[in-house]
Amino acid sequence: MTDLLPQAADIRAGFGTLIAATAMVWAGRQLVGRRAAPEICVLAGWGALCLVLTAWAVALPFTLYTPMAACFLFALAGCRHQGQVEGGLWRLALLAVPFWLVMLPAEPSQVDTWLNLLPNQAFLVDHAVLPRDGGPPHHSLLPGAPYNTQFAAFAACLVTGGLAGNALGLFGIVLLGAAALKLARAAAGRDGADDPLPLPWWACAAGLLLAAPLNPGFVPRIFLAGYGEAPLAVALMFAVALSADLLAAARRGSSVRASVSALALVLAALVNTKQSSPGLMLPLGACLLGLGLACPGVARRRWCALVGAGFAPSALLYAAWRWFVRRHFVAGELEMLPRAEWHLGALPQIIAAMLQAVGRQPLLFLLLGAVPLLALHQARHRPWQRGTVVLALVGLLVLLFPAFLVFTYVAHFPLSWAVRAHSFARYMSQLSLAAILALVPVARPHAAAWLARRPIRFKRRLAALAVAGVVLLPVAAMRVLRFDLAPPQPLLRSFARRAGPYLAAGQTVALIVPGDVDDAVASMLRGVLLFTPPRQKGLSFRTELTADDAALDDAAAAGATRALVTCSGAGLGRLPPGTAGLLSRDGGHWHPVAVWLYDRPLTKIHFSAMMPHAPFCGSDAPPTL
Repeated sequence: MTDLLPQAADIRAGFGTLIAATAMVWAGRQLVGRRAAPEICVLAGWGALCLVLTAWAVALPFTLYTPMAACFLFALAGCRHQGQVEGGLWRLALLAVPFWLVMLPAEPSQVDTWLNLLPNQAFLVDHAVLPRDGGPPHHSLLPGAPYNTQFAAFAACLVTGGLAGNALGLFGIVLLGAAALKLARAAAGRDGADDPLPLPWWACAAGLLLAAPLNPGFVPRIFLAGYGEAPLAVALMFAVALSADLLAAARRGSSVRASVSALALVLAALVNTKQSSPGLMLPLGACLLGLGLACPGVARRRWCALVGAGFAPSALLYAAWRWFVRRHFVAGELEMLPRAEWHLGALPQIIAAMLQAVGRQPLLFLLLGAVPLLALHQARHRPWQRGTVVLALVGLLVLLFPAFLVFTYVAHFPLSWAVRAHSFARYMSQLSLAAILALVPVARPHAAAWLARRPIRFKRRLAALAVAGVVLLPVAAMRVLRFDLAPPQPLLRSFARRAGPYLAAGQTVALIVPGDVDDAVASMLRGVLLFTPPRQKGLSFRTELTADDAALDDAAAAGATRALVTCSGAGLGRLPPGTAGLLSRDGGHWHPVAVWLYDRPLTKIHFSAMMPHAPFCGSDAPPTL
């Protein structure tokens, strides 16, 4: 039961995340205008933070505390100009309290979190510089991966005073809240309008429902785990909306400074959030440029300058980051395959796998497929209206982004991943919030006409039902939202934390994980020891995939003095057969320090987080008839 309740550390992490987000709002409002909506300001403030920290980190080998302090002081200097907090923001925040209470105790989870996301965040917190070859150990599979979400988590951790392992996920929740506020305005018909009245309760509830449970692309173990999908989906949604605002302002001949500034900062946040980010930004820029050149009443030369100004900061940020990675990592990151090794012959298999992914998530792809069709319809009847421009931009992205993914499968991914169209649906979910934002204005008049024929009592009950659903759904769906409690993750955490008191800095620990696939089990063991309290710093690791004497001999030869065993097989190092435990090497021999029994067979239990059964004395082989 304690796993379901927030502890003091969880509350500190939530507090730090909210303070960092508030500072982003204050900074963003100074940069894009005091009348800008708070959801735009938090994205703009995040983008500004990424620009400053990236420029500092790639140019100077000095601590990131200096630019981070400057960013906080800049935000603090603008707090007195913020004015009264918008009523709609308070209402949405109150409705989201149950969701926050459910997610605050969520611990780091999922394979990519342990392999690179959390190690990269921990390196920032521990050293306040970016990792590089020849520097302190980073324990990351991809130390040169993009750091924009880690920068936000770094800001939250500075407030809490230490590494908050769930800060990445909590920042993603903040961004989903910003998306919900934007969708609430669209549902109420106030998106892009200067309306001083607070959003009604039903609109805030509708925004929260559209951002998460009614979003076909929303998968809790992806959108809430600190992965890049939620930040990318939110940033892309705002980039599309601001692009449409820019085109509308240019067509009217009104001031475009605020629109250009906001778009530039949101794109700066987007471009270095995940490796797939350029595949979203470049098509968006090309489509926006083309629409503006075709739009009547827009000066072409001026439009090219505006689009260039909006996209230049993000392009420079990405170029600086790629330069840093190539200079400081011998192996590089995101390197393309040699032309002769491209998987052109596997294209039929890749396309077939993508179609299979479409069949597995039909609602997501029905949502995405509806956008280009509606864009064509609206272009015939309401050309160049803001809603039509949003539909057109999202519709073109729906068509162009899969082409980018096909290219990455052919020219970058390993063949075994390419022929499975690795994570195709997950990548496409990055378009889901933008698609919902495009469709809400289309659906709203029909919904309003339907409601107009209903009695006032029905409308009130429907609004109350939406509010009650938002409040009660997080509690009812707690087991789905708390994917970190799905087996075998609690078991692995208990193994690592029981072993922690027997380990000391400077030791090499062998992880005996027979049958582990893609480093799924070993990465979580390392991550729990290194990055969750009580942290065991200064450890090094060696992974063995068999539970036999040869594995222990190899570990000893590599300098290991402790061996954490998830399955002893027939009895490894005098551990009882079929158990887990910790071995210590003294006097040239291994002997048990602790033994942990499995209280039930785990073979038939569904495992989350891509983890195999074999490391837990189970079998991953299909049953024989």
